[in-house]
Amino acid sequence: MKIAIHHSTLKKITKGEVDQLITNFALSSKLSITPSILQTYHQLLGGNPFFTAWFSAAQTHKRIDIVNPSEAPKFVQDVDKITQEYGSASYFAGSNLFLSHDDFDQGSLSALNSIGTNLTYSTSPLPNEIYGDNPFHIICTKTNGTIDFSILDPFLLPEERIVIYDRYINNISIELIKYIAQRLKANSSLHIYHSNKQQNHLLNSNQIHNAAAAAANPNIAVTCQHTTNNFTREHHDRYMFFGNRCQAIFSAGLDCFGPINPATGNRNNRKSTISFFDTSKAGNLTIDGANGLQQVVRHYTG
Repeated sequence: MKIAIHHSTLKKITKGEVDQLITNFALSSKLSITPSILQTYHQLLGGNPFFTAWFSAAQTHKRIDIVNPSEAPKFVQDVDKITQEYGSASYFAGSNLFLSHDDFDQGSLSALNSIGTNLTYSTSPLPNEIYGDNPFHIICTKTNGTIDFSILDPFLLPEERIVIYDRYINNISIELIKYIAQRLKANSSLHIYHSNKQQNHLLNSNQIHNAAAAAANPNIAVTCQHTTNNFTREHHDRYMFFGNRCQAIFSAGLDCFGPINPATGNRNNRKSTISFFDTSKAGNLTIDGANGLQQVVRHYTG
């Protein structure tokens, strides 16, 4: 798993004030930090043998990811300095922040919540599911399950640019695209790619674009175009890129969340696995039409 850890909580860990299972979870995760947080760690804990040994081992095994706050979306930066640092660090860690209840005031917590930060407290039980580094997060939908679109909010809320590829977009998958368009903040962008296959149950580029644009908040740029036939033949998986930081691969279509069940008001899922991969060190994601998408997907997936 990849997380950011507040310096005060890390100090509690080094003093043995956090449950051992929770400590093992935190210190075995890959750490996302900014240069400022790193400086605070060393100022606060530089003479602590426990911290020195752990941090040295983490560096040796490449489990420290130093990130640049200026590369986080602007609205992650539009908060007070300490919240900006940890908001940026957690942004590059799948929005995961490990902290204690007294680490932030209510205003800072509200700011972190507004950008979808997953707050895991040092006194909380361990997460039900713990993942490795890459993929660092997995969502599994099951047949007749009820998982809703909101499970993607930690990835959507802090993002300025979403890129989607699904060969076949139908009336069910367009509902997810519309939800994403609604969740993006002003001056963000949504780029959708699909095949040019024509079937009655599939939407064309104009229909997809118009539905997404109508659902989007003001000042959201929406584009939609079809990919080349070669790209469509080579790529069966479906991709969703969240800025430059991560890529989600869907084993089934975007319609895996299913339609709403009128009797319950819940979604009726079908079986799928959505795996989230860290791409923050893979270089900037620049897409110039369908050919650009092809280059990016090949780069990230090998």
